[in-house]
Amino acid sequence: MASIISTADGSLNIEIIRDEFIEFKTLTPKITETTNIFNEVVQKKMIGIGSAGVSHKLELGIGETFSYATEQTIFASTMIFTGVKKLIMGEVPAKELGGVISIVKLTSDATDAGWMSVLFFAALISVNLGVLNLLPIPALDGGHIMFNLYEMISKRAPSEAVLIKLTIAGWVVLFSLMGLGLYNDIARLMG
Repeated sequence: MASIISTADGSLNIEIIRDEFIEFKTLTPKITETTNIFNEVVQKKMIGIGSAGVSHKLELGIGETFSYATEQTIFASTMIFTGVKKLIMGEVPAKELGGVISIVKLTSDATDAGWMSVLFFAALISVNLGVLNLLPIPALDGGHIMFNLYEMISKRAPSEAVLIKLTIAGWVVLFSLMGLGLYNDIARLMG
């Protein structure tokens, strides 16, 4: 429904089913300021409705389950890359970065919503770790891929001294990010 509203040209004809009766409404989307998943202020077409907060069980066969899981994994991976890009470009402030405390809080929130939410969150964490591990930071697998590509292109391995210095720099970057996430978590707790 959100994609239909966002791509609408002019008014929308909507059918509302209430107590087995159908009501016909014509609504014109208005451009409204809201925040997106990255907490950025964006302009979005809206018609003044929101989710009722009611969840429905999704009945999927084996093939549909794998298809759904693949779609969700691709979506999560794309969002992670987009989030990292927005952090690097400064479009999302560094204070949005979370650490271990945020993960514990989100796990607790997921537990309150049910075990399926916990499993979905665990899968999201796994995808997150897999994608971030591919970043070209020398201490990660992405850094090793970068070194291997360099060796394939230049036909020679980088010197051991360069490898050690770049790996140490990668660890410094990783520990700095972990420290920033922990600092942000503590700052959020302190109010």
